[in-house]
Amino acid sequence: MFIKEVSPPKIIYLLEILLRRLPKSHPKRQIVEDNLSRRRAGYKGEQNLVFYLEQSPINQFLIFHNLVLTVENQSFQIDFLLLSNNYAIIMEVKNLAGELYFDKDFRQLIRNLNGKTECFPDPLAQVDRQRELLIKWLANYKLQPIPLEKLVVISNLPTIIRASPGYKEVYETVSKADQILHKVKSLEQKQTQSGIDQKGLEKIKRFLLSKQISDVKFITNQFDIDESDLISGVLCPNCEFQVMQYKSKSWQCNMCGYKDKKAYIEAIKEYFLLFQQQINNKELREFLGVPSSRTATYILSKMNLPHSGNNIGRTYFPPPL
Repeated sequence: MFIKEVSPPKIIYLLEILLRRLPKSHPKRQIVEDNLSRRRAGYKGEQNLVFYLEQSPINQFLIFHNLVLTVENQSFQIDFLLLSNNYAIIMEVKNLAGELYFDKDFRQLIRNLNGKTECFPDPLAQVDRQRELLIKWLANYKLQPIPLEKLVVISNLPTIIRASPGYKEVYETVSKADQILHKVKSLEQKQTQSGIDQKGLEKIKRFLLSKQISDVKFITNQFDIDESDLISGVLCPNCEFQVMQYKSKSWQCNMCGYKDKKAYIEAIKEYFLLFQQQINNKELREFLGVPSSRTATYILSKMNLPHSGNNIGRTYFPPPL
C-alpha cells in the first residue's frame, strides 16, 4: 500500500523554474539542463518500478516514496522504503540504459552506451549508506529496530547487467524492475529475526511522515548562480521568457498580447523558491517592476500572505504548506 501518491520530487519543479529565469546565454544553463534531464529520467525509472509494485501481491508492505531524513547532521534520501511488521526493504532505483558493469575491485558502476563509457558511483555503496543511516535514525527516535534489507533496482528492462567474477553482492542485491516480486520473496525467506508489533509499525510510519525534511535548499546556491543573473518580473505563460508589463491592474505581454490579472501570483511563488523566504514592498516593486508602493501593497494584499510589521515596514512570508 502506497502511503502517499508517487509524485515528482520538488527539485524537478525548482530546476524547471530556474531554467525559465536563467538567460539562454548563461554559462551554467547547460549544467542545469543536464541535471534536470537526469532527475526526470530518475523519476521516470521510479514510475516504472511503481507499475511493477502495484502489480505484485505485496500488500503486507507500507510503501514510502522519496523519503528525505536527517540524523547526526547528515541528510539521506531513499527512493522507496517498503515497511512491514517483519522487515523493511530500502530500494535504490537506477534508470540507466546500455550495458552496466559492477566493478568489485574499485566499487564503481561502469556504463557502456552507444560506444561511450561512463563511470557512476556504486549504487551498492549508496544503499549501504542509506541502510546505516536509517538504523541510526530509528535509534535516534527510540523506535523499535527492524531487520533492514536492501535492493538496487534497474528500471530500464533492456539494460544488460554484468559484474566482476565472484561479486556475490550484485547477484543478491541488484534486480530488474520486472523481477522485483521474486527478489522480495527471496528476502522474505531469509528472515530469521523477529519483527515488530503493529503499534511499533504505526509509530515508525508516523515518524517517517512527520520527520521528513526538504530535499533542496535554494537551488541557486547548488549551482553557484548569482541571483542577479536571473530574469525578474512576471513571465508570460505563452512566451516563457517574455516579461509582462503591468497596465490597468492587469499583466500584459507586448509580444503575444496575452493578458492576465493574476499572472503575478506564480512570479511571487517563484521569488520565495529562488530568492528568499520573505519579501517587502520595495523588494516586490524591484522584482515585478511595478511603478509604485501603492500598487505593490495592492498586489500583496490580494495574495493574503502571512506577514509581520505594519505599514511601510511590513514583511511578507510564503503561505503555509
